[in-house]
Amino acid sequence: MTRYEHGGNVWTIARTYGYVPKDIIDLSTCVAHSAPNALKEVLTQDWLLGVLPEPYSPLFSTNYRKKNNLEANFDVLLTAGTTEVIYAISRMFAGKNVSIIPPTYMDYERAAGLAGMNINFDNYDNVKLAFICNPNNPTGELISQEVIVKLVGKYPDTLFVIDESYMPFVFDGWTSVCMARNVITLRSYSKVFGIPGLRIGYVVADMAIIEGIKAQISTWSVSTIAQQAALKLLESDEIPTDKLDATERMRFVELLRALGLAPAPSATHFNLCQVLDGVDAKYLVGTAAKKGVLLRDCSNIRGLESGSFVRVSMRKGWQQALERVAGCIRC
Repeated sequence: MTRYEHGGNVWTIARTYGYVPKDIIDLSTCVAHSAPNALKEVLTQDWLLGVLPEPYSPLFSTNYRKKNNLEANFDVLLTAGTTEVIYAISRMFAGKNVSIIPPTYMDYERAAGLAGMNINFDNYDNVKLAFICNPNNPTGELISQEVIVKLVGKYPDTLFVIDESYMPFVFDGWTSVCMARNVITLRSYSKVFGIPGLRIGYVVADMAIIEGIKAQISTWSVSTIAQQAALKLLESDEIPTDKLDATERMRFVELLRALGLAPAPSATHFNLCQVLDGVDAKYLVGTAAKKGVLLRDCSNIRGLESGSFVRVSMRKGWQQALERVAGCIRC
């Protein structure tokens, strides 16, 4: 696989093995498995296709501020997914030092590299920017609020980007929103509401930082339909469909182990798993794809290059999918 290839490519697998894309069980991505009912009204409004988006989505910002009582010196910006912000912030700090502790979401490294940043993979010393995915992708590890508070306090001159794309899937999760002036918080509607095709996320940060991000992105980066969907989701009380109970998550982990995988502890709905018995990740993922199941080969993630790690997400149909690939590991 290529250096920055992601999971979720049902299109290529469908073409290669003769599947209909919607029939593939995708356990390679970490999004909820279905969209809320609240979106149906928006998605049937065809007239939205003929209207330009509202520049920088101020209506979403206004409604979010009211609903969440956002502190006066902070602002929120709707974006085309959280990844758009990662690249925008990296351009703002072009040529500076940045901390990215692997293994973690690889687009931090890619964005920093494109911006000519100097990457520190070991610690947070002498950097102007730091990316932290919490809970982390692909490990599922959760950093406590206490640890984050101490970290941002220890390095007041470092801007910490806390990517909380998966925090809503954590039982008793917390948020870094408005924690400190040197903290930027990213949140993803795409993942938690199962709508990655709409590309919706948002960022909460100091007002000056929000203005800097706006200068780095397109005025119309968020589509009209995505804007309306975000407004509807902001009003909705529906919870993420993949926030399953602890018993269900225990069953998921038990089946992973029964298949010959060694899942690492995870605070969320996906697990990083080591493939045992001499089978490598590429072979397992390739064989599973032939059976219409997608798993995430983690071999292109820094720190996991051994070729023995896959990430598996507990999405709809996970039990059926794992039963399909049961014979792939020891065959």
